[in-house]
Amino acid sequence: MNEDDKKNLSQLLKILHISKVICIDDNYSDAPDIGDVKAVFLKIPILKIPGIPDQNIQKLKEIEDTDRRLDKFTEIWENLEPERKIENYSAMRSINDKEPPEDFENFKNLNNIFSKYNFEAMSPKQWQTEGDNVINTARKERKIMLLFDMDLSHGAGGTEHGGIDEIKKLSNRKNIICGLITHKNAVDDEKEQWNKIALNHSIKKEDFLFISKKRLEPENILGFIKMLKLITINRIAATMRTKVKNILAKANEKAYEDLESLDVCDFDTFVCKSAWKEGMWEPDMLFRIYNTYLKHEAERLTLTDTDLQQLATDIRNASQIIGSFGQTKAGIEYEKKERYKTGEYINIHHFPIESGDIFTIGGFKYFILLSQPCELMMRSDGQRSRSFNDGLLIRITNKPYDEKPFCTPELEYWNYDTGNKFYVDFREKNITKLCILDLCVFNSNGKSIFNSKKTCPDKVLPAWQLYFNKHITKNLNKISIVYNDTKHCNKNLPARINKLFRTYAIEPFRIKHFEQQKDGFKIEFNCERVDRLCKERAAALLSQYAFYLSRAAFETDLGKGQT
Repeated sequence: MNEDDKKNLSQLLKILHISKVICIDDNYSDAPDIGDVKAVFLKIPILKIPGIPDQNIQKLKEIEDTDRRLDKFTEIWENLEPERKIENYSAMRSINDKEPPEDFENFKNLNNIFSKYNFEAMSPKQWQTEGDNVINTARKERKIMLLFDMDLSHGAGGTEHGGIDEIKKLSNRKNIICGLITHKNAVDDEKEQWNKIALNHSIKKEDFLFISKKRLEPENILGFIKMLKLITINRIAATMRTKVKNILAKANEKAYEDLESLDVCDFDTFVCKSAWKEGMWEPDMLFRIYNTYLKHEAERLTLTDTDLQQLATDIRNASQIIGSFGQTKAGIEYEKKERYKTGEYINIHHFPIESGDIFTIGGFKYFILLSQPCELMMRSDGQRSRSFNDGLLIRITNKPYDEKPFCTPELEYWNYDTGNKFYVDFREKNITKLCILDLCVFNSNGKSIFNSKKTCPDKVLPAWQLYFNKHITKNLNKISIVYNDTKHCNKNLPARINKLFRTYAIEPFRIKHFEQQKDGFKIEFNCERVDRLCKERAAALLSQYAFYLSRAAFETDLGKGQT
């Protein structure tokens, strides 16, 4: 190990409070049974027998009779030192089982890796005898790490999944940290196998570490440290999650008490009147008040929780070791939930149009609405301030403008499941009448449809109900009047009809369907609201668009030459 590896390993073991490391593997058998040794000897080529001097190999080769050759081998074997017998038997078995020939060397490397942490090697038989005593010596500040070989079948009384069985027995021991090491899985399979073993054997992932023996090779030691980092974070995170869960449970009780303490006057002012003024849905306003109470109490409780503060320090220090593991599926799913509200949610509740709303034409063209939020807000009289009637729509595309990235900022995590990246192309801007977009509010499917025979849905906010009855109906009735005057919609329409239709069919949305009905009409635009980008991100996009518009333009710099 280089100095950086030693430093990283030392930091992780310090955070985990490891004072001793023990490896339990059948490679460390106390004294190989001569019967087992002979059985392996008969299965491997003579020239491949490790640890036997060349002259003895030659003697064995010259003996043709199997029994006599076995006797000669036994004689040579009995003259070996005990340590040599263990090492040679392990190497012979590796050849027979087609395990990596460096298998035993990898385990010897453990002694070098953990030399400062009272490293000890045990056979399965030793563990059966001494294991309970070892476990009882573990303490909160002097934990013990136990590394089990997954396959202990070569040891006395061992099984193919012996290591897993031992770890399962120790899964509730807080002062014991277990690792499962095996040659049967490659480095790339570790995470998948870790999840599978935890699931199939009902073991918590934070209770053990799964490592391929390839990690024990000197050139792969950094990978071993990375895996050790994972269990370090996993154990701390498990404790931290439990603590936060308990804090939130207490904070939740207090937040509910605070909510209950609001009398009817408070409720009318805080929830009803404020929601009306801001154009919010009343339950959303209630969520906002509740979340404030919850966060305030949770923060108060953390001030006196020294254990949580120490956990935060430990997990922060562990996380800084050897960098990041990159993008994760859980992280992506979280960002999608934090940044976007689904069309299904905002449409079924008839939420007002907001900056950041995403619209589509037939599911193949997409646009995002960008505007100053106050300009879009519907006032209590059913109108927008200063008769604000036009909306800015920016095209969403899957092609960035590489020469000038600021022209096409990425709409991160939107439609991520498609496997494509999407960008807001400031160069493709459109102005449309807001009343076309507003129609999406009154339809639970998010489509821009108006039926003069239908009334405004009850769930719509009062200001928007007033807007529907006083302005939407009045404006769109103009189309019906013109239609009745002309009877036919064709290219010979009078100029006033063309003007009217251009007013309500300005790019990118056009009239998709018009149906004259008895005592009324139905009109549909090729527009549907499908998603919403959160307010903060939408505001940031609007600022980027303002920068795009205000960018300086200079004459060509002739001093640099032309290509």
